[in-house]
Amino acid sequence: MPRASDMVYHEKPPAHQVFDAGAWISAQGRLAVELARAAFALGRLDGAVAALDPAARQGA
Repeated sequence: MPRASDMVYHEKPPAHQVFDAGAWISAQGRLAVELARAAFALGRLDGAVAALDPAARQGA
């Protein structure tokens, strides 16, 4: 949300918002479990790659 200081500094209202933040937050809420699972899987993958020897890690 624009602050009064933003409008004073730029001397014009901010540009049109690119996307609806409310819809984004709502989707995050609906997909919280799936997003957590994806983050966990990415962490497991990162750990598995980190555990490889350096030569294998380069190929991974």
